Amino acid sequence: MLQRVAEEVAAGRDLVPGELVAWDDRPGRLHVETSPNPGEVVLGANRFYQRPPEYSVPAFQLAWSHADGHFPWEEGYPCGPGRPPRPGTWRA
Repeated sequence: MLQRVAEEVAAGRDLVPGELVAWDDRPGRLHVETSPNPGEVVLGANRFYQRPPEYSVPAFQLAWSHADGHFPWEEGYPCGPGRPPRPGTWRA
């Protein structure tokens, strides 16, 4: 799923926070979220664009649904808290 959305973005597709990305030929969905701490995560991008962490390039985090269709923040998600980590709860 990540490879496919990466190919679409490389081909010019824009992602929008809050968007659900899905394909007819593949189960599951991706949810686009804004990263609240990009300066702690996209270190290589900031180095390339010569930006300090406090003026970081923006970043998105993509959360994918479980095979049963639930996202981590929904009732009934079977994998427990922190899987995957929620935006802003980790850093590189």
